[in-house]
Amino acid sequence: MKIKFNPNVAYLTGLWKSRKIREGVGISGDSEAQQIFVSEAIKTLGIPPDKMQVKGSKVFFYHSAYRKYFENVVDEELEIFKWCNAFALNFIAGIFDGCGVVDDERGAVFFTRVTDADQMLLERLGLGTKRIGGKVYITAKYIPKFARHMLQCMRREELKSRLSALMRSGNERDPR
Repeated sequence: MKIKFNPNVAYLTGLWKSRKIREGVGISGDSEAQQIFVSEAIKTLGIPPDKMQVKGSKVFFYHSAYRKYFENVVDEELEIFKWCNAFALNFIAGIFDGCGVVDDERGAVFFTRVTDADQMLLERLGLGTKRIGGKVYITAKYIPKFARHMLQCMRREELKSRLSALMRSGNERDPR
């Protein structure tokens, strides 16, 4: 089976990376994240709806080729996503939809669970970052650029609306 890599597969890989579970190919999370994962898997990968399984806060399907493919993409992410293009932006959007936070009160945008490779990828995309504790913040200077890129790629409506509201308010500052 030949898997064709495209920006939608890159998004799904990023979402899977940020919320992956041990069983099959799947994620854990709230209902909106589950719904996005299911619709993207059906639309992008052609997974039949009856193959999707839901157990509590987990949603997954069994397919060893896709699991291995996603693992290989994650292992080689710095080589695969070395240019600022639709593939890299969708991969980061998937990660942000999985573990991103928009703090309206402080005017901050950050990722809760990212690796050093993800942080380097953000830097390669021209976005300044700062690691504080286990979180990676997008520095205030780069929040407008981050929003411009991510609003095209993100699928989580709640995060999209909060990021849009932050940009309209002019309150994009890094409290640190």
